Amino acid sequence: MSEQPTPETLAPVPPHSKVEQALLYNAYLKHRIDVQKRFYRDRIFENILNSDFSFNLATAIMAFTSFLSASSAILGSPMIMLSGALLPPLAATLGAFRQLYGWDRQTRIYQDAMRGLARASLLIPDNDELPKKDLTTVYPPLVTAIEDVFKAEISQWGQFVLEKDKQSEEEAAKDPFNRLISGMNLSQEQVDQIRKIVDAGKTPQ
Repeated sequence: MSEQPTPETLAPVPPHSKVEQALLYNAYLKHRIDVQKRFYRDRIFENILNSDFSFNLATAIMAFTSFLSASSAILGSPMIMLSGALLPPLAATLGAFRQLYGWDRQTRIYQDAMRGLARASLLIPDNDELPKKDLTTVYPPLVTAIEDVFKAEISQWGQFVLEKDKQSEEEAAKDPFNRLISGMNLSQEQVDQIRKIVDAGKTPQ
């Protein structure tokens, strides 16, 4: 049976040459920082687009509903009255999707990460100063700062989920009505509408 090498018997690892240090440094900038920045920018653009679209469309639907309501009072057309009754739930559904997917919240998380990367990137020396710098004093602090930003971004997602679940549980515990609708992912406007219907059906005491 061969004897296993111990840390004392292992040959010391030679330090990286300046060429290897430069390759590692440039690879980290290109394949870690730049790629993540592009990902954040794409997600910010996508979430803002989705949030604005759902909000503007819901606003337009509600404005059109008001127009139909005014028209139905004058014309008395059943089709206009039916359309005016069906459009508000559609607008409420758009609001529910906006709240469910949390596009605004996602945008803020990614924007915070972008600002963190911008602060950490201050450790990157300018191109004209880079040849004079010792990468062994630049690379480790840079990696630590950048990875801390990524860890902070991930922790925000977990904290957001925990806070949302805790809030839902507390609200459900206070009211049987909340327990009933807590898992339905409804907007506040939809919840208010359902509550009004339920209250209207109650027998006066």
